Amino acid sequence: MPGNENSSKLIGEITRCHPTSAQMTFINWSDSMEMLGLLCEYVADERSDSQNDLVRARFLGELSTELADLAERAPEMSADEAIERLRAMRASRADDFAGDPVLSHVEDCIEELERIRSFRSR
Repeated sequence: MPGNENSSKLIGEITRCHPTSAQMTFINWSDSMEMLGLLCEYVADERSDSQNDLVRARFLGELSTELADLAERAPEMSADEAIERLRAMRASRADDFAGDPVLSHVEDCIEELERIRSFRSR
């Protein structure tokens, strides 16, 4: 039947756009490397979306480079050292970009890494 072919095609499109729970990716909130990776991805996405704002794009590019370096070196660092580097990144930009949502996400990542560190030290 011709109608069934179109219906199947439409259902396939809907499934790709709206995955079922079996297809969802879950975030491991207790993995500090995953937290840093998610922050790196978020900053890179924001940078891509900010091409019309050259000042913000430059800020996000610099931050993205620093975050990528941190993520690469993090396995050899202590949690305290990684958290301090994130704090320094945030503090060095807080005056110029105080209201930027990216810095809020950096702060959220710091808090999450502190939570992971305190949970592991119990």
